[in-house]
Amino acid sequence: MKIVAVLVAVLAVLAAGGFAWQKAKALEETAAELARANSELEKAKADARAMSADAAAARKELAEQKMAADQLRADLVTAESFLVAEKAIGARLREELVKTKEQLATANRQRAVQAAPAARTIDVRPMVIRAGPAGSAIGAGAPAR
Repeated sequence: MKIVAVLVAVLAVLAAGGFAWQKAKALEETAAELARANSELEKAKADARAMSADAAAARKELAEQKMAADQLRADLVTAESFLVAEKAIGARLREELVKTKEQLATANRQRAVQAAPAARTIDVRPMVIRAGPAGSAIGAGAPAR
């Protein structure tokens, strides 16, 4: 009976050792999985930070492009109003040109009716040019006296 008790005790010790070994093995596997998970988590965090930085840069670029688009729209509105004003000025100038042409045509018709005055010739008398007394040149080189 002592042998059986010793055998049972040895078996119990072996079973406890096997159970402890399995638990230690499971703990090692769990620790390795946890280390892999932590590594993947750090990698995911780094990727998320990079994506966040990319998103911030994209938002900044989008804001700049939106401002540029707004500026272009404002320039377009300004150009359209300028074009409308220029068309109005052109129409007004055409109207003034038509009125001026009509006035010139009326004035030319009235002149054609009036007799033109007779042309006169003007007598031009020749002039005599004489040399006057010579003075001394100031500041110019002159022979010594």
